[in-house]
Amino acid sequence: MRSEPEYTFRKMDRRRAHWVVPRVHAPPAALRAVLDACFVTECNGRPTSDERGRRMPEGAGYIVFLRGRKTAFGVDESQWTIVAGGAQERVHEIPSWEYRFQCGVRIQPGAAALVLGPAAADATNRIVPLRELWGARAEQLGEQLMNAPNEAEALSVLVQAAGRDAAGATDAQCSPVRLAKAVRDAPGDARLSELAAELGLSVRTLERRFRENLGLSPKKYQRITRIAKVLDLLHSREGDWAGIAGLAGYYDQSHLIDDCHSILGRSPERFLRTVTNAGSLEIGLVFDRPSTE
Repeated sequence: MRSEPEYTFRKMDRRRAHWVVPRVHAPPAALRAVLDACFVTECNGRPTSDERGRRMPEGAGYIVFLRGRKTAFGVDESQWTIVAGGAQERVHEIPSWEYRFQCGVRIQPGAAALVLGPAAADATNRIVPLRELWGARAEQLGEQLMNAPNEAEALSVLVQAAGRDAAGATDAQCSPVRLAKAVRDAPGDARLSELAAELGLSVRTLERRFRENLGLSPKKYQRITRIAKVLDLLHSREGDWAGIAGLAGYYDQSHLIDDCHSILGRSPERFLRTVTNAGSLEIGLVFDRPSTE
């Protein structure tokens, strides 16, 4: 659905999806330099008591509007919130299942400051109310979204708000997005010194620009994008751990397993066994049941 994503999971068994069903769309052409995807998710049944929503580790940021909070007496459609999230170093639990409807945008890795503003780094490894970054503008956006007559209009309002300050971004302002792509596309065993030389930068400049614009070090970003490759490869090369390790850029199988435990908190096979909504992985979101391990 979108070009060159960090997370594709193309061959996952979507029949397991039973809670949140995402509808993912490409952003308008004029905003694709800064927005990676737009999505809508809705409640599709009831989660089990031990089901948890989690964000995947990734370099992208998010803005998500949530409406219709579930209460002991049903759904309160007057309740809403808008949250923002930055780059994520590891799997992080989120409270999105408390709401019936969500629509959001996924920000291109490297473009968080253009979309969220100069305080975007404060959202790294966090999920914060958008008003902490946008102030009164976030409240005005919430009212507009609540008054939107349908799903398509709500998503359009959110996309235009997210792209307001980025629509006229210069080539120089978009350079962190290209920098993130260069690191993402580099061979898994590429040394920072080699990558920096290819980009015409010093290692120190590469690391500084990365931290300023993604909130992560380039090495950390390389590690989390390798995990995505592993989870994709599992479907075509199940059991071939040596082959998967080599294709994903690891030194060997033990290096792969250690990295997965460090970032996912478990082996990749055990992680996928707990996922209850494979479809939501398209937008870096997973619902899982740890009790199934």
